[in-house]
Amino acid sequence: MSFCELFQIFAVYEIPDMHKIFWIVALILALGCDRTKNIIPEYTENIFPNEEGKFRIYFVGDTSYNTQGVDFPISDVFFKKEQLGGTEVDLNDRTVRRVEVFRSPESAGTNYEFSFDRLWTQYVQPVEGANYFAERTEDNQRFVKLQFPVFPGVRWNTNQFNNQPSLIHTYQSIDTTVTVRGVTYENCVMVLIKARRKEPFTDEFSYEIYAPEIGLIKKYDRNLLFNESTGDGFNSAESYIYYEEI
Repeated sequence: MSFCELFQIFAVYEIPDMHKIFWIVALILALGCDRTKNIIPEYTENIFPNEEGKFRIYFVGDTSYNTQGVDFPISDVFFKKEQLGGTEVDLNDRTVRRVEVFRSPESAGTNYEFSFDRLWTQYVQPVEGANYFAERTEDNQRFVKLQFPVFPGVRWNTNQFNNQPSLIHTYQSIDTTVTVRGVTYENCVMVLIKARRKEPFTDEFSYEIYAPEIGLIKKYDRNLLFNESTGDGFNSAESYIYYEEI
C-alpha cells in the first residue's frame, strides 16, 4: 500500500484523529526501514574477509624524520604480506582469527623473500538487524576498523577499546572506483580518518579504502607538524608519512 493510497482511505472512512496519527507514523517508520535496507549495498558486507587462508600483499612506504628537518626524510620501503590463519580465544573469551604478518625487502621485488614479522588478530561477528564492529588487535592495541552496516556518514571511534585518544572514522564514500598500482577496483568503500588539512602548523590527511572480497587495498596517513619553537619549527618526533598499497 502506497502513502497516497493510505490517505485516500483516511479521506473515505471516518477514522479517529489519534488513530490516523498512529498509522501515519507507523507507515513512515516502515517505509523508512525499507528505504534504509535498500540503500545498503550487499557488497559492503564483504569488505572485511575473515576466512582462513586469505592473504594480501602490500607495497609499504614508512617515512619518519630526525632533527635534520622535513627536507631529510628517513624512508623504509618494503613488501608486507598479511595472511589469515587459524583461530584462538582472546582475553574476552571471543574466537578471533590470527593474522600472520610477513615482511620482504624492497630489493627482492616481486621475487618475495618473506620472513615472519609479527602476529595480530582480527574479529568480526555479524549481527542481523543491528550494528556491529570489525576489529583488529595490532601490536597489543585493539582497534575498531569498521562499523556495519555500511552507509555514508556513519562515524565511530577506532580507539574506543584502548587507552589512546579518540580518533573518529567516517564512511566518506561506499561506492567508488579506485586504481591502485595499475589495478582498478570497483564498489570500494572509503573511510576518512583525518580530513585534508594544510595550515601553518599542520599538514595532515588520512584515509583507508576497502574493496569487496579483498579488504583493505590502500592506506594513507600523513601527519606533519610545525609547532616547535626552534629552527624551522618542524616537530620531527611526531611527524610521519605512511602508506600501504595492495
